[in-house]
Amino acid sequence: PKGWGVTSGGGRDNIPVWTRLEMGGASIEIRDSVSGTPAGMLERSLHQGTPMSRGEAPVDEVHEHRKTSLSAPYRNYEESTPQELEHRLGNSLIAEFTSNPMFGATIHGYHATVLCEYHQFTIVCRCKESEWEMLKPTFDHVISTLQPVIRED
Repeated sequence: PKGWGVTSGGGRDNIPVWTRLEMGGASIEIRDSVSGTPAGMLERSLHQGTPMSRGEAPVDEVHEHRKTSLSAPYRNYEESTPQELEHRLGNSLIAEFTSNPMFGATIHGYHATVLCEYHQFTIVCRCKESEWEMLKPTFDHVISTLQPVIRED
């Protein structure tokens, strides 16, 4: 989004590619994890573009796995039931979360998972609860327009 600072990293030495957009106390973090195991790629390709059965699709497994690691630094992390997200890249889920830190304002955000071929995108958007209604359209836009960039080194 216009006016947001952007930092990126990874992509070498087995460090996943990541991008962080920040404005004030709000942030959007996108992590790309290449899940290149042949079995994982085969299973996802078999499910790609087919109706998902809630709780059984690979995107459910990835989302739940990422939820465990992303909730660790947050205090009193609570996430809504993930909902299917129509995304041109592939099977996707999105959930809202809140966290009540020991000090400071309540945090409100999104945790989204997008599977695209053998990439697993984890998107975490967060802001103060008081900014949620104002920033929610920006978060929705960034998530819905996510598109991988292919670098040619």
